[in-house]
Amino acid sequence: MFKPQTRSIVDRKYILIWDIQSWLAIICPILKDAAYRQRYRNFLERLRQARHDARLTQVQVSRKLRRPQSFVSKCESGERRVDAVELQEFATLYNKPLNFFVS
Repeated sequence: MFKPQTRSIVDRKYILIWDIQSWLAIICPILKDAAYRQRYRNFLERLRQARHDARLTQVQVSRKLRRPQSFVSKCESGERRVDAVELQEFATLYNKPLNFFVS
């Protein structure tokens, strides 16, 4: 009967054929996460750009949204996630279509 080696797959120099699925389980989420993070950084850049295009400061935006200035800052820096309703509020305030932020 065949017994696979019990060493960690990370310790090997070569990937054994029966370990490919194990490696894919490790590598795929990392690659997906990197692509996701890059798209979210692009979104944040668009969010800041829209505010600059509207010639508004974070303080002005916060007053119009009736939120603290730190809310706008945290949204733009990625410290706080922006949900769909908040994105619609930003888009309306900045006079931008929703697809501006995700294209």
